[in-house]
Amino acid sequence: MTPPALVQWVCATGQPEDARHPVWSRMLSGPEQARASRFVRAEQAEQYRTSHVGLRRWLGEQLGVAPAALCFGQAGQSGKPVLLPCAGHFSFSHAGPAWAAALGPASSGPVGIDIECLDAFATADPGFARLVLSPAERLAWRTLDATCGARALARVWTRKEALLKAIGCGLRRAMSSLDVGWAGAPRTLVAADLDGVPCTWRVQDLHGLAAGLVGALAWQVSEPSIAVAAARSFPAPANPGPRLPMECLAHDTL
Repeated sequence: MTPPALVQWVCATGQPEDARHPVWSRMLSGPEQARASRFVRAEQAEQYRTSHVGLRRWLGEQLGVAPAALCFGQAGQSGKPVLLPCAGHFSFSHAGPAWAAALGPASSGPVGIDIECLDAFATADPGFARLVLSPAERLAWRTLDATCGARALARVWTRKEALLKAIGCGLRRAMSSLDVGWAGAPRTLVAADLDGVPCTWRVQDLHGLAAGLVGALAWQVSEPSIAVAAARSFPAPANPGPRLPMECLAHDTL
């Protein structure tokens, strides 16, 4: 595998034919197929399959690896998904039929990405806001009208979830303990990693997303000048490549 030189990200909408294509559907591992079969609603199962086909296609292109040969595992007590063998850092998110992924070089430190449907925040009440916003953010949020407040809350949520994914703790750390704001400019801040060591992180919104989506990208920076590039499209593979032995795929947690 060849790790990327930049932090790359992509956001796409899965197509139902991706999961049903006889070649593409064979990209998915046994655990992925099993998890898809456990969804009660057929729509959710299809969205899971199409997003994972898309993820494997994109990661395969970025790393120069056959999509079906990608192997996922877990890191640490948090169970954060990782690529095996290690080929940089990656993160994955989905919202309905849309999915997003980020991939960064080992030199950039961990990455995190999150996308959400803006409509999900339209009816958010002050109680929910208290769980998400820091005290300073709440003071500013209360001055906004309903439409602006929903968009601001969505921005804060995606920024914080992307950051918590990068850190590796997920929602086990209180969102209200972080202050990221919702202004359009990228934000650099200090937050403790899983070992409690203060680290520098960069958080920025994802631009050019489909209507109704909001998203953010976060990564640990060793150099403030590290670049970010968005990859919006990728070609369909002619062959998904060989399948790996089941024991290599047993820890697939995506």
